[in-house]
Amino acid sequence: MVRDDYPRVLFLTPCAFNRVTGGGVLFSNLFRGWPLDSLATVTNDSVPVESDVCRRVYVLSSQELGWMRPFSGLRRWVQASAGGGAPGRAGPLAPGRPPPLWFRIVQRAVGDAGIPDRGRLSPQLARWIEDFQPEVLYTILGSPGIIGLADAIRRRFDLPVAVHLMDEGVTDPKRTGLFGPYLRRLYRRTLTALLASSATRLAICDAMAAEYQERYGGAFQAVPNLVDCDEWTPHLRTDLRPASPARVVYAGSILAFAQEQSLLDTADAVRDLAAAGQEIVLDVYTASARLRPDTARRLSSAPVRLHEAPESDNEFRRLLCSADVLLLPVNFDAGSIHFIRLSLPAKVPPYLASGVPILVYGPAGIAQVEYARQAGWGLVVDQHSPAALAAGLRRVLSDLPLRDALSRAARQTARQHHAADTVRCRFRRALAAAASQRGSPPDVDAC
Repeated sequence: MVRDDYPRVLFLTPCAFNRVTGGGVLFSNLFRGWPLDSLATVTNDSVPVESDVCRRVYVLSSQELGWMRPFSGLRRWVQASAGGGAPGRAGPLAPGRPPPLWFRIVQRAVGDAGIPDRGRLSPQLARWIEDFQPEVLYTILGSPGIIGLADAIRRRFDLPVAVHLMDEGVTDPKRTGLFGPYLRRLYRRTLTALLASSATRLAICDAMAAEYQERYGGAFQAVPNLVDCDEWTPHLRTDLRPASPARVVYAGSILAFAQEQSLLDTADAVRDLAAAGQEIVLDVYTASARLRPDTARRLSSAPVRLHEAPESDNEFRRLLCSADVLLLPVNFDAGSIHFIRLSLPAKVPPYLASGVPILVYGPAGIAQVEYARQAGWGLVVDQHSPAALAAGLRRVLSDLPLRDALSRAARQTARQHHAADTVRCRFRRALAAAASQRGSPPDVDAC
């Protein structure tokens, strides 16, 4: 019997649909065009969920996610006593109110691991899911509590699970504090169990898929972010010669565990080049409210300029295509390398589609760095050296044959590996294949 090839998907995620975060952009792209009555999202995302892709959203509360025992009963008291925050990763303090001494002591003790959480399928959430009648559970996991909740939903509703992994730092967390080692052991155990019971395993890129297939067993399929190359055509540059001053552009999130320090290194290099007489500026486009104050200050000192991220897709395309160089920074410290070693940022496909020469500044062995090197779409500077970075900036701005080669390789890579129709089709078929394991296999239309 032929059925609709869009299964009814229950999406359990700490990061939902928005234009602010890389994950929010990725999921908005993957699910764009999905029938609205066939998608429901369960999330604890702190960023407001946009409703253009999904309108059925359940926001998790302490009824579903809470601290593990014996700390579970303390959370409400701690949050009230500390002015709205909680030790570890639970949330910010009330603005303008200094934390009490006991809170600072506990905060230091639990580190960034915080107090591990646990997940519970509440009666309210169970009724909400029952009303939706999903055919497959799709999840990117998150905390141990999210994994526990995913397993509870799977068991209660007899749902096949499709798992999509994004970052090594999530699948193998290395956190500081009293519960850091315990959190890592707990996550490894629960993740391995959930993967063993999953119907479909997805990864964010080929490098992750290959390594996780070896580590966890079973097949992994790469489903990265995507881009509609035709939408970029009206904005493409026909002349790749740099303007004066030359504009280096970074657009995207700025995270301490991913690219913040290498972006700041580039800001320093641009200032040094400008002081030496080169006509150059660095324009940074991001959600500035999410920046640390010192980072915002260092990115607001000429010739480095800080801007709010563009609000529309057309504005974003015009912005990238007007740049002379696009910057893809990756931190060199060991913690960042562990976290993002196998990641592929959501910004990479639009960078590629723009055809603007890309400078990649980051350590060798990182998936995004090696992707640029092997496919030839970025000039790679893999030495943590101000001199090497400055030399890379000068070369990518002055070597016109190189600029042309980078541009052609980038656009070709975007069409071959990130084309919207192809990636969405692969994603839809992967979820349909997972859903089919609940009963007789469906006939899925060819892409």
